[in-house]
Amino acid sequence: MKFFAPAVEQIINSITDYGIMAGTSAVDNYQRVWSRDQAMAGITGILINDKQILEGLKSGIRSLSLCQSKTGHIPSNISINSDGSYKLSYGTLSGKVDATTWWIVSAALLLLNHKDESLKTELLPAVEKAVFMLETIEYNQKHLIYTPLAGNWADEYFLQGHTLYDNCLYYWAIKLIAELYDNEQWVIKSKQIKQAIIDHFSEPSDSHTMNVMALRAMQELDYFPPCFQANKYFSFWDMSGNALALLLGIDDKKNNRLIAYLESMALEYNTYLLPVFYPVIVPTSTAWQELQHLQLYRFKNEPNSFQNGGSWPIFLAWLSLGLSKLGNTNLYNKIFEEYSRFLEKTETQGLFYEYINPITQQNGGVDRLNFSASAYLMMQICKPSSPQNIQAILRL
Repeated sequence: MKFFAPAVEQIINSITDYGIMAGTSAVDNYQRVWSRDQAMAGITGILINDKQILEGLKSGIRSLSLCQSKTGHIPSNISINSDGSYKLSYGTLSGKVDATTWWIVSAALLLLNHKDESLKTELLPAVEKAVFMLETIEYNQKHLIYTPLAGNWADEYFLQGHTLYDNCLYYWAIKLIAELYDNEQWVIKSKQIKQAIIDHFSEPSDSHTMNVMALRAMQELDYFPPCFQANKYFSFWDMSGNALALLLGIDDKKNNRLIAYLESMALEYNTYLLPVFYPVIVPTSTAWQELQHLQLYRFKNEPNSFQNGGSWPIFLAWLSLGLSKLGNTNLYNKIFEEYSRFLEKTETQGLFYEYINPITQQNGGVDRLNFSASAYLMMQICKPSSPQNIQAILRL
């Protein structure tokens, strides 16, 4: 519990009148309200029932809805200009699909756990526009959205096409608003999305899977493939997508193989601070030059760093919540205890860095980041032995 209070303080110090900033470090553009980052901090506030964080989340949800594009996109991030107007970004290299889904998820979870009929009514037009936008990027109307390169949190990596991560969020978002607004059409839609994820990421269906032969070639994987395009499936490990798939119960038949894979990866790395993507792209890899061109501000994807094999506490946390749901105390404790020890060991360098190099066991990226403060709190509060009903709070 040593880092519980500092983690809460970190998030509270990031609260502004217009929402929760990504962090307090004055580096790049982290001192803005990011839809995705605010959702992580806000959901953490829901889990720990912190009134200040909940108020910050409510303000940020409102602010982002006011900045929604005419086509329904929620901004990736916003800040306030000196004249009081909003400065908006919907993405730089590409538009960010998960800005909209995380906004829906966080808004719905807030309202499902803390009733506010006025806000619920106020947000409905923005929710409907957001859902319409998401449906337009299904393109072929087969219940899976399509993400451009650099179109989600992994904005400097090769996660693109029909992604597991974005479609799990799509499913969760529609499932939550179906319950919030008691909307039968959205209930049906959420079931269609979940079945489409199963058909395209787990169990090939001759009548529904877009590329049956390509998916069957992926059956040997012990985890869900990260994404696919018209001509192929990608086979690299994606913790962000697999964590959500585990948490949301996309296909429980995969669970034992997935957990065995995590243990084997921990044995290979000699740590439970596992990489978010694997295998790592190195200078001799065919994709290295292309990876170098995929950058914003500066190149950050050296081997075992940033999105190229870095270990991200926030996705370790979502993975841990999935393990908690399964009652897997053993692996959950290994991950959380190692992250706690790491924070203890590196405390003098600063807290809550963006990622960890799993090979050198060094902090990486920006410190004082709410992604990682939220990660610690989520892992602390959501232990399998926790008296809280996490499944009820997250509507799993």
